[in-house]
Amino acid sequence: MRPVILISGEEGLDPQRGSFHFVLSKRYAQGVAQAGGLPLMPEDIRCTEDYALLADGLVLTEGPKIHRGRYGHSYAFFNEMWDLCITRDDFEFALFHAFYQGKKPIFGIGRGMGLINAALGGTLDDSVGVPQSCLVHEHTGAGTFCPVLPPGGGGPHLARVPPVLRIWAAGADGTPEGIEHIELPIFGIGWHPEWEGPVFGALLNYLVDLCRKG
Repeated sequence: MRPVILISGEEGLDPQRGSFHFVLSKRYAQGVAQAGGLPLMPEDIRCTEDYALLADGLVLTEGPKIHRGRYGHSYAFFNEMWDLCITRDDFEFALFHAFYQGKKPIFGIGRGMGLINAALGGTLDDSVGVPQSCLVHEHTGAGTFCPVLPPGGGGPHLARVPPVLRIWAAGADGTPEGIEHIELPIFGIGWHPEWEGPVFGALLNYLVDLCRKG
């Protein structure tokens, strides 16, 4: 049976009907299916524990910035908060901790990598990365499946990476572009691999492989 992979979606509002909805890029669902997983999207935070029991793995997708309060920082001006989604933060942090406690595989993309870092005690800052060549470190789990990366950058800037995480990919200037847990099946990449077919496929194959081993 295919491993069940939960994929977090983006929240939105239908202006014509005045109703809330979730949006998920087909690239995520199609990528998971092509890697051998069964893609599903969670829709209610009250079902978090049930999602963690049902699914074999979790993908935390790209999206808006994470509220600074999640990693001990604050805002000086109200207009700095225009691109936040607090309810999405609540839902995805709850999903992360439920899967983390169950020691189930988690793959973070862009915002998702930043969330993993923040949830495990790291910090972020608002500096914007620049496209640059990436170096994949040998003898890392994600690096085994994805030994070569095209130029990356522009994802969340990790100001401090907690000791439970290590860097599996970095920019030429040392900026973390990929992180993974030193013991658990948790990893992330800082930019958008869904636009790079071979890279996205390799990372999703790694996720599905971890789910099958679990």
